[in-house]
Amino acid sequence: FAQAPHFPNAVYAIAINPVNTSIVYAATDNGVLKSTNGGGSWDVINTGLPSARVTALAIDPNNPSTIYAGTAGVYKSTNAGATWVQASTGIPSTSLGVAAIAIDRTNPSLLYAGLFASSGFGLVRSTDAGANWIAVTSSVLPKTTFDGLVIDPANSSIIYAASMNGGVFKTIDKGVSWTNVSNGFP
Repeated sequence: FAQAPHFPNAVYAIAINPVNTSIVYAATDNGVLKSTNGGGSWDVINTGLPSARVTALAIDPNNPSTIYAGTAGVYKSTNAGATWVQASTGIPSTSLGVAAIAIDRTNPSLLYAGLFASSGFGLVRSTDAGANWIAVTSSVLPKTTFDGLVIDPANSSIIYAASMNGGVFKTIDKGVSWTNVSNGFP
C-alpha cells in the first residue's frame, strides 16, 4: 500500500471503550495511543502494526477488547490493543490507506471501511469481522476517497458515507443500494 499525505503530529481518530469510558484510544502519526485514565496519560501500543501512522479506529461495541485500526490496510486487535494482526484481504493495493472504519453494533462481524482511494471505489465491506473485504460499488457512489462513515445508532441498516469529492451518500439496506443526500450542500 502507498501512504496518503502526511500531517506531522496529527490525531486522525479517537475511540472510547463503551464499557469503561476511562479507556480511550487515539489514531496518530505515532501509531495507536491508549489512555486508561481518560486522557491523563498515553502509551503507544503498536506491536504488530507495520506503520507508525494510523488514520482510523473502531471498537467493537459488544466486545471492546476487539479494535480495528486503519493504516496501510486494516489491522485488528483482540486483546485491547496489546498486539495487532493484519485484516486486509481484499482491500485494493491501489488504496493509499484506510480513512474510516465503522462496525455494525447489531452484527459486529459486519464492518465498513473508507479508503484513501487513488483510483477505483473507496468504500469496502467485510462480513466476517475483517478477514475478507469486498468493494462496495454503485453507479451512485463516486470513485474517490471516503473519509467519513457512520452507522445510525437506532437502525444499523442506515449508513452515511462522506466522500472527499462527491458529498454524502446514504444507504438504508446495509450498503446494497445508495443515494446521494448532498442536495443543498454549498
